[in-house]
Amino acid sequence: MKKNNVLFSLILALIFLGCSSDSDSEDSKNSNEMNFKFITYMSDGDDEYADTMIFKYDNSGNIESVFQDVNFMVQLNNINKIESMYFDGYSQTQEYSNNKLVKVIYSEDLSPNYLTGMFNYTNDGLVKDYIEEFGEGYEYNAGYERSAYFTYDSNGTLLTSRNEDNTGVLSYEFDDKINPFYPLWKSFGYYMDPEIGIYDVTFTFFEHNPTKIFKNGELYFEASYTYDSDGYPKTCNYKRYNSSGDVYQDKTIQFVY
Repeated sequence: MKKNNVLFSLILALIFLGCSSDSDSEDSKNSNEMNFKFITYMSDGDDEYADTMIFKYDNSGNIESVFQDVNFMVQLNNINKIESMYFDGYSQTQEYSNNKLVKVIYSEDLSPNYLTGMFNYTNDGLVKDYIEEFGEGYEYNAGYERSAYFTYDSNGTLLTSRNEDNTGVLSYEFDDKINPFYPLWKSFGYYMDPEIGIYDVTFTFFEHNPTKIFKNGELYFEASYTYDSDGYPKTCNYKRYNSSGDVYQDKTIQFVY
């Protein structure tokens, strides 16, 4: 489950499209106060070979497990945010400040603290930069850091994202509907690394859904959605383009709430 460096430039550039400047008091509201509904199932196909994710909740509506290949049990802290997700020697531990996620620590039995991700915010609550640091448990990149930086307009909408050496700049277009994972992010601080997820279109803290992404001015990604009556995506069909403008990935994801 360790990270793949080849994907990092795109991954980091996508991360923070949907971060908003909501107040800490809003961050602390529960799902009922914000009238969210939660995703329970997603799949990239209808046959036996399809990849799926299943989300389960307790009788109070709090997330308790996430299944993808294996079943990750979820533990919440005293402010009802995710403290850890764990399965058979693997754990993802999360730390908060003023109800905002500031650190994610990945560990395995044989590779403790092999990766730490750190979030820094502006005074408006927008992510200013993101830094990942590899620990001694990551044998190929111990001590190595990677960074990403973000710019916004006066309304808090993401304008651009870039990596530390400016080799790639991404700009975005997105809809005004609800990202399927955003309710989990706002309610519980749920963070999913898309490199180990089947839906690598969006990060959990995107408030809305990306429809187009341009890399250095060229169209790289394009998506279309169908929605339910509450504005939640039912399906997402997305395409990725290579530098010649040819489609190299065409995929459809289904969502159930």
